[in-house]
Amino acid sequence: TTRVVSGQYVGPRLCSKGSEDLGNGSKAGFVLESSIKTDDCSLGQGGGLGGREARVYLSGDFGEVSFGRVGPIVGGNGPYARFGHVMNAFSCGWGDVGGSLQVVSLGYEFVDNAVTYLTPTFGGLDAVFQYSFGADTQSDAYKDGTEGTSSVERLYAGPLRYPNSPVPLSAGGEGLH
Repeated sequence: TTRVVSGQYVGPRLCSKGSEDLGNGSKAGFVLESSIKTDDCSLGQGGGLGGREARVYLSGDFGEVSFGRVGPIVGGNGPYARFGHVMNAFSCGWGDVGGSLQVVSLGYEFVDNAVTYLTPTFGGLDAVFQYSFGADTQSDAYKDGTEGTSSVERLYAGPLRYPNSPVPLSAGGEGLH
């Protein structure tokens, strides 16, 4: 069957972002990003504005802390992804083809109401810690409960990464409760 399928890898996006220098190396910012389906021009990820990413952040010498909807750490989407496309060209975003993230992770594209902390780099290593108060309630693929209630799955993750080697090294895990 030949057909147009939107977003098989990297589809079109509509994004608004900004940041403000707070002085002393600190910065506050926001990102609001939606995907647009090429086949019918509707918004992806369940039609929500900011369906790909909707977060505010504060960064400085302490690292970065972020609040909102972002890609999971053990995934291939967003600024905190430590596996996914970083480790495997066929990790995610290939639609019907599938990918290794459906095997080695929980397979969420994005997570809602997440608190994410990125450490500063120490000796070439960095770490990211993430807790989501709702795994992915916008995507039609997951719809894990009702947001804001105990029925929604909560995701937590934490990898360690050494990006300076000739071969990228990351180790970590994720879980639900």
